[in-house]
Amino acid sequence: MKSSKRDRSFLRHHGLAGLLLVAVVLVTSGASSAGEPSRCAQLQYAAAGEAARRKADCAAKAAALGAPVDAGCLAAVDGRLARRWARAAARGDCPTPADSDTARAVVDGFLASLSQALTAPVPGGCCDSGARCFGSPAIDASTCQFELLGTLGAPGSVCDGATGDCVAPAGTGGSCCEFPGAVCSAVPNDDPADCVAAGGQSFATAVCQPGGTCTAP
Repeated sequence: MKSSKRDRSFLRHHGLAGLLLVAVVLVTSGASSAGEPSRCAQLQYAAAGEAARRKADCAAKAAALGAPVDAGCLAAVDGRLARRWARAAARGDCPTPADSDTARAVVDGFLASLSQALTAPVPGGCCDSGARCFGSPAIDASTCQFELLGTLGAPGSVCDGATGDCVAPAGTGGSCCEFPGAVCSAVPNDDPADCVAAGGQSFATAVCQPGGTCTAP
């Protein structure tokens, strides 16, 4: 990581170097709500709806503890969904070939949207300074424009190492360097050795969060 003078100045200056589930819609190749009666489809809707509720319960338990959602809880839901889906498909009157992976993706999309709506925004910001972007609670419009000579990303955006840009939450992930003091930076094809030499911890596939940490996409 070749840090510029303005990068090092920024680090030194800030001391950072050292709901009720109403419905779950399945993607079923254009199938409409009206059609031939299907016991399989009935069971598939029920299985997906239950999976969405159970995953929301996993998230609710995590929220009560202030902890990450338990991966084991989510995996158990996925296993139950797969088993119920297989039993439904065995009926033989399914209107589409949609499989349990399709249903799981829809359920996960629901949970992600709900989590985004219910999770407090992370303080801080993302600054796109050209080839490199930065994430830190210390970044605001003034810091980004005048100290890093960059453009402040949209609220909640993350610094994506795959592109070096501020993008929508999640991102695709790429090189990310995390420094002590809640600041991270990302740039495509970053050299991990340069990150470590600058006092940071290198991550091969991560996104730089506005809170200043590198996390998996």
